[in-house]
Order: sequence, then structure tokens, then C-alpha cells
Amino acid sequence: MKKVIFFVLLPIAVRAQKIEENKIDEFTKHHILRTSWEFLSHAGGFYTHVRISNIEKTYYLDFKWIHDGEVDAIPEGSKMMLKMDNDSIVTLTTLQSAVSCRGCGAVGFAGSTGYGYELTFVIDEKALDELDRSTIKKIRIYTPDGYVEHEIKGKNSSLVVNELALIHNSLASNK
Repeated sequence: MKKVIFFVLLPIAVRAQKIEENKIDEFTKHHILRTSWEFLSHAGGFYTHVRISNIEKTYYLDFKWIHDGEVDAIPEGSKMMLKMDNDSIVTLTTLQSAVSCRGCGAVGFAGSTGYGYELTFVIDEKALDELDRSTIKKIRIYTPDGYVEHEIKGKNSSLVVNELALIHNSLASNK
């Protein structure tokens, strides 16, 4: 019986980062790579997921955030600041404004009734270099009401480094 329970729960417990999308868009002919959505933080009321996208050599950090409250908006050009383990600061900018909605910050069923955002931040070359070699210690997101920040602890601090490595390896193997 213990073995049966182990093998039933193993796929749930061992969720590995992976490339979820690797395709050529049939209309634009752009090569699109995306990693799986992974928890960045799910403690202290700060529930976030991230994934990395690469579309025609441009990198993006896709970000889902479930927040407390009602409908709110984050304007285009809003900032996300990441404090890295070497105390450097990486600043990313949203590509477009986003209005929160029920389920927008969720990945799957969990959190689908709460209000949240799905945001996309472009990663420039300087930020990419820093994100490739440093882990995230703290995150700050600017909103119209100020900012929200949260410490990133444990294995989640290296999440972006690992996702970028997946993208880099996939790009190298496609050459």
C-alpha cells in the first residue's frame, strides 16, 4: 500500500522545470520557446509564478501574481526590481498595462477565484547577463499605490537562472 501511495504522489511532488513550448509560429515564422510556469513565491500572501519566454532572440519574464483585493491596474512601463544574491539590482519594465481579474494570476485551478495579474517584462542584455549568473534574493513590484516586495527563499531563488539555462540549452541544440 505504501508503494502505491508513493507512486501516485510522486508525479505531484516532483514537478521539474521544462520547456513547454518550442515551435515556429506559422504566420510570423518566429521561433518561440517557453518554459513551464513555476512557483517563485507562495508564502506570506505573495503568490507568484514565473516562466521565461524567448521569441526571436528577445527574452521575456512572464509573471503571474495573485494579490489581495479587488480589480486594480498596473500601467504600461511599471517596474519590477530584483535584488540579486550579489546585491546588484535588475530592473525590468512591463510591456503593456494589465488589469487584474479573477484567475489571471493563477496557474491551474489553485487560486483561480482570486484576483491577479499576468504581466510580461522584457529582459534586456544587461539584465539577462545578471539573471544568468545570480540568484534572486528579493523582488519589488511597483503599483499605482506604491510597491510590494517580498523575499525569495530557498530553491526558488535560483528558479530564473535554471529557466534561462533551459532556454539557452534548447537554443544551442536547435542550431
